[in-house]
Amino acid sequence: MGRPTIIVQNRIEACAAAAAASAAQLRLDIRSAAWVADAYGPMVFAAMMEAARRAYPDAEVRGILDCGDSAGMAMAAFRHGLDVRVAVADPVRTKLRQMAERSGREVVTGEGPLLDLRGEPDPVAACSRWVATLASGRAQHRR
Repeated sequence: MGRPTIIVQNRIEACAAAAAASAAQLRLDIRSAAWVADAYGPMVFAAMMEAARRAYPDAEVRGILDCGDSAGMAMAAFRHGLDVRVAVADPVRTKLRQMAERSGREVVTGEGPLLDLRGEPDPVAACSRWVATLASGRAQHRR
């Protein structure tokens, strides 16, 4: 099972996730929503993650760009210091894993407890509540 993951659409949500991880001293994955890679690209998502890490330097967070079925987007994400989630055929996934390893990155496949912030009016409160459920052992997928 993978690490707890919060799916974000923007910098505010990425910072909310990092704040919750920092406050709870929890290792957390921050993954882009599926549309973010096509709309913003890896450079913008990497900048979102950098802003979150700067705002919450104690947070142990990993940025994962959801690249859909685009191997090219995954390769670009590696160059921007991001791990990726990608839906490609096994031979392509194997090659991407090799590239990721050479650049110190990862092709993430496992998924732990999940919170999707899409439509959340108060992402800070949503992240805090969800992380509290993780601490109490009641976490589940929320989409």
